[in-house]
Amino acid sequence: MRLTGRRWVHLVLGGALLMPFFLLASVAVPLAVEGADPLRQVGWQLAAFGCALPLAALAALLFPLLRPLEVTAVRSLCGVPAERLAEGPSLVGGPAADRAVVRGASAGRGIVSG
Repeated sequence: MRLTGRRWVHLVLGGALLMPFFLLASVAVPLAVEGADPLRQVGWQLAAFGCALPLAALAALLFPLLRPLEVTAVRSLCGVPAERLAEGPSLVGGPAADRAVVRGASAGRGIVSG
């Protein structure tokens, strides 16, 4: 039961982090495409969602303060110990840093957030 609760917390946090970008995309899509209505038509909602995902990923790279906020939220809401989360700016260390993170995660040494 505890694992299910944590999964729900992760889903809620993910939705809360994506919502501003989804709303921005819902406004931008009708401006770019004539007749698009992402508030009423499912196809255009999926298009706005598809536009919001890259925006959220870019925001994590462009605004390094987002990562510590996300780590703090996960740590406090899910009860994850500090040593199990990769804290600090997102992975901006080149291919060598990415390989080190993948090796650490695959060895079962911790959770790589982000």
